[in-house]
Amino acid sequence: MLPSGRLGLTALLSTLVPAAHAAEQVIQREYSVAGGATLKLDAYGGTIAVRQSDDARIHLRISEQVSNAEPAEAEAIFKRVEIGEKADPGAVMIAIRNPAETRALFVWKEKERVALNYSILVPKTCSVVLSTNDGGITVNDITGSVDAKAAKGTLFLRRIDGDIRAEADDGDLIVSRCLGSVSLRVRSGNIRVGTIGRHADLWALSGDINVQHAHGGLVASAEAGNVSIGVEKEFPEDVRIKTNGGAIDVKLDPGARCRIQAKSVWGKVNAALPILVKSGGDGERSLDALFNGGGPLLDLHADGGQIHIGLPKT
Repeated sequence: MLPSGRLGLTALLSTLVPAAHAAEQVIQREYSVAGGATLKLDAYGGTIAVRQSDDARIHLRISEQVSNAEPAEAEAIFKRVEIGEKADPGAVMIAIRNPAETRALFVWKEKERVALNYSILVPKTCSVVLSTNDGGITVNDITGSVDAKAAKGTLFLRRIDGDIRAEADDGDLIVSRCLGSVSLRVRSGNIRVGTIGRHADLWALSGDINVQHAHGGLVASAEAGNVSIGVEKEFPEDVRIKTNGGAIDVKLDPGARCRIQAKSVWGKVNAALPILVKSGGDGERSLDALFNGGGPLLDLHADGGQIHIGLPKT
């Protein structure tokens, strides 16, 4: 368990800046780490932004803000935020807690809520494990892995070379590019992905799933939304897509090779590409066909929507 209390080390800087009835306290901290180190931040709330540093240190900046309090009152409120840390060259672990906000606040106590923002610079090879109950998470341009969870907020992950594992209860999951494998789960929100280099496991309870370029195997399931996937030429593993209440749209690279097995319970399967039909057919409820002689399986199942299979627009 991490030790709690206010950080009281030489590298810490705290400032109190009153402005009318708003106040901000800033805490800054630096950690020297080895290559491939891991940063773990477990926060009760607040937005988290991580980007690449230009040295071998992790730089942490925490902004604590209250919007309607006199300076003396704000200082007392800030003291409720507990910061625990444990650091060595291989891993830095930080926990942020505020017992006063772990329970519901009365309306007249809302002014005592602390708005938190974490700005973090990490070496490019770092891996990060991030969690927050109320706020978004952004990670930019690292070669390590990303493990991120937000109870309420959007996750935006850009140019990640390592694997990604991300979850959101209420918010979108957005990945611009990942060269590794991806596991994304969202209860209420959409999944939007640019490029995935390896295997992808995607699940949305209430929202759509969209992947522009899938280079590996893929499993995608949408309980109450549509799924749209672009499958690249060299995909080496099966692609399996299922929807319970939405449509499926798949764009196959003209050079891809696969076997297509598609079934729509209440809709039809539309195939706008040259295929060798084994059973079923275009415009029917099911289709079993070979594309470019066959290969990995493209398995599509829609309980309550249409299925469309075609080629990308040129």
